[in-house]
Amino acid sequence: MQQTDRALETAIAFLQARQAGEVLYGRGGRSAGCVITHPSFRERWLKVKWSPAGEMIPLLWDGELLAIGLEGVSKPRIFGFFDWEAIGIRYRATTMSVARGVISQRFYLHSTPPLAAGWWDQLVQALATIAAKQTDRIHVSEEGMERRLRNDLGLRLKRPFPAWQTAHADLNWANLTAPYLSILDWETWGRAPYGFDVALLHLFSIAQPDLLSKVKEVFSSVIARPEYDIAFLLIASDVLRKSDSHGNDTLIQKALGREVDRVLAERRFADFCEGEARWIQAPQHC
Repeated sequence: MQQTDRALETAIAFLQARQAGEVLYGRGGRSAGCVITHPSFRERWLKVKWSPAGEMIPLLWDGELLAIGLEGVSKPRIFGFFDWEAIGIRYRATTMSVARGVISQRFYLHSTPPLAAGWWDQLVQALATIAAKQTDRIHVSEEGMERRLRNDLGLRLKRPFPAWQTAHADLNWANLTAPYLSILDWETWGRAPYGFDVALLHLFSIAQPDLLSKVKEVFSSVIARPEYDIAFLLIASDVLRKSDSHGNDTLIQKALGREVDRVLAERRFADFCEGEARWIQAPQHC
C-alpha cells in the first residue's frame, strides 16, 4: 500500500487540502480514496490510482471520466482530475462528490438491507438507461467470453452471440447507496453480454435467500430470457474458480455452486452454446 499512500499524500498536498476521513483501498491496492476538506469547499472525495506506464489498461484508466457523458443515472459528480508520472509510474487523482449511504463494505451481503420499493424502481431504470447507452468501450469481448466458457465449463459459444448491451460491469453491494440510489465506481463500464449487471447483483445476493428472491422478482423480465444464463454462467464460473483458489467464503461458494448447477441443468443456454457442460476445474461446492 506504500505506493498508493504516497500517491494520496502527493495529491492532497497538491490540492492544499486536508484529509478528513479514513482511507479506503481498492483495485488490489492500486487505488485509494478519502474525504478531503479545503477552504474553498466543505468536503469532497479524493481518489487516486496508479499503474506502471507499460501496463495501463485504457478501459480502467479512463472509465470514470468517460462516464460523465452517461446521463440519467445517479452517480458521484466529478469536479476535476490531474495526472502525473514518476519513474515509469502513471498516477491520476480525481475529486468528486462524497457518496453517502454505501450499502456494504463488501461485494456480498450477509444480511438483507431495508430497501424501499422506490429504490428498486430507481435501480431498474438506471440499469435500463445504462444498457441503452451506445459505446465503443468493451468490457467483455466475444473472444474472451468464448474462451472463458470453454475453459471453465466446456461450452462452445456459437458465434456471433446476438445479445449485447452496455453494462456498469462492477455492480455489487459496495458500489450502491441507499436510501438514495447512487452507483459508484465507473472504471470498467462498457459492452457486455445481455443481463450482465443483473447477473452480478444476482451473484452477490446469493447468500441471502430473501434478497436473492427480491432480485429475481424485480428483474424477472431480464432473467426470463435465456441469453441471461450466458452472462450468469460467465460471471459465476469465474468467481467459483477464484474462490477455490483463494479459499473464499464457504457459504457463498456452496450457494453459488448450487445456483450454477441449477442453471446448467436447465440448459436454457442451448441455443447459444454447444457441448456438454461440465466443470473443467471441478470447484468443490458440493
